[in-house]
Amino acid sequence: MRISDARRADLKAHEATARKAAKRNAFPHGADDEPIRSGDPAAMQRIVTRIEELALSIDRMKAANGERAFQRRVSIGVQKFAAENVAMLLQAKENKP
Repeated sequence: MRISDARRADLKAHEATARKAAKRNAFPHGADDEPIRSGDPAAMQRIVTRIEELALSIDRMKAANGERAFQRRVSIGVQKFAAENVAMLLQAKENKP
């Protein structure tokens, strides 16, 4: 391996380390999209906010699933109703002289 290749690899490693250090300096308690850290002074508020977001997400999923289940029940009900009416019409047609 040439020395220039080794230095280029060192520069890439340094870039990643420098980005990580800069992010740590900018957000000492972690960014909003990162896990909540124990040393974060706003940790309790972030936990409460996260729980509320999850509760709303669960409610939205339940509503969507309930709507789909309702649509399935209506669809099955319509199919049964149509089948019963067709059977009744066919029976009436057969009984006609």
